[in-house]
Amino acid sequence: MLTLIEDAAAAYEAAGVNGTREVAQALARFKKFTFTPSQSSLPALTFLSQALNANHRATFLDAWIYAELLKLPWHDAPERARPESLDGRLAFCALVGPEAAMPSRQIRFGLYLQAPATYYPPHSHAAAEHYIVLSGTALWQRGEGAFVSRRPGSYIFHESHESHAMETGREPLLAFWAWCGDLDRSTFRYDNWP
Repeated sequence: MLTLIEDAAAAYEAAGVNGTREVAQALARFKKFTFTPSQSSLPALTFLSQALNANHRATFLDAWIYAELLKLPWHDAPERARPESLDGRLAFCALVGPEAAMPSRQIRFGLYLQAPATYYPPHSHAAAEHYIVLSGTALWQRGEGAFVSRRPGSYIFHESHESHAMETGREPLLAFWAWCGDLDRSTFRYDNWP
């Protein structure tokens, strides 16, 4: 799985905007990746194979092995209160971060999977967020702006506390994500949600 971290560092370096060089440098520090493999049964992971085998995807996905990705520490959306419409529709894998297999106080990094036909409503958090779309074309919204279609290879940046939303169509979305700055997960909130 070290290849995954190396691929991510290269992808963020190539994006070359909004602090992506810092993300790439933070990831490049990790020369060894060890974790305790597990087999997650999250419903959203049923779409991982489809994301890896999509016709339109980042080329380095060819080197990633589905069975190995399933062994990563995948979790459902960590927020305690979330819309029921998201139940079983999202999966996050944190590889780098304060509580991750590769500890860091400067960055949270991992993979994000969103099932097809899923609306992830507006939300925000203190951390600035960097996404790179690996597979699946989806609609992304920043603030009150219009939804914009983003294809594999696209880079998306969300400022600290900036509201953002995503919506998938027929394809699942697989992306790298990285949080920088204030990594406190307790700052996460859904807009207009109790």
